[in-house]
Amino acid sequence: METIEPACRQDLPEVERLYRQLCDEQAGDPYTPMWEYGLHPDTEMLERHIENGELWIARVDGMAAGAMALVPEGGNRAEMFAVEILTPEVIEEFLVYQEGRGIGPASLEAYRRNLTKLLEFLPEGKSLTVETGRVWRAQMEMDGVTPRSVNSRLSALNSLCEYLGRREFQTRDFMREEAVLQPELTRAEDLRLLQAARTLEKERVYLLVKMLGGAGLRIQELPQLTAQAVRAGEVELRYHDGWCSRILHIPEELRAELLAYIRRENIREGPVF
Repeated sequence: METIEPACRQDLPEVERLYRQLCDEQAGDPYTPMWEYGLHPDTEMLERHIENGELWIARVDGMAAGAMALVPEGGNRAEMFAVEILTPEVIEEFLVYQEGRGIGPASLEAYRRNLTKLLEFLPEGKSLTVETGRVWRAQMEMDGVTPRSVNSRLSALNSLCEYLGRREFQTRDFMREEAVLQPELTRAEDLRLLQAARTLEKERVYLLVKMLGGAGLRIQELPQLTAQAVRAGEVELRYHDGWCSRILHIPEELRAELLAYIRRENIREGPVF
């Protein structure tokens, strides 16, 4: 007797066995999707499909003979079976592309370092999938990698996936970073810096001090302070490849000074500094 029915929690061991067997048998197939159990698919993924009522199991005379996940068209996991192969050549092509976009040497080196880590992490076959970000993050947490480094590597993965046209492989699963307390300038020190910049007629330095010390802009966010943002009176600051953002309002007095500055410097668009 043959039956096809939704899988339940009790079916998980049989479903795992079927997928492990599939991964082993397809390893020598020239048209394999290059699955590796534990990376893609894995037990957590199968559990989610069961909980969502998406996993079905086929039985012959009561014995599990097959299984499949049916997800809604266009759903978050509609592309779960797609793969992309990562090679050193792909990384180099990506770096050349980024260099052509004006990315500086330091950022390119960071990309190379992080993507090399990704390549080393991937199992034999070096396939990227929709699960790569989640599994890589979990492994880095187990290895004791700092949240800042984890997020930097995941950001590099997202940029690579964007370049490859695989946005469905991008991850939002960033780690929460603890705020790093840095020494703050006292009001008197701030005023002395501003006075020195004025005395030396260093308008650019003067405005930078006001933006960083008074308005709350961070050094790494400077490229996002554009002429368009100054005219609008606020800037949407994005980080982690755009998955996170915050709005910074420019004080009206400082905005007036910045507007005068960009007019004199003929900065019509793009970064102010």
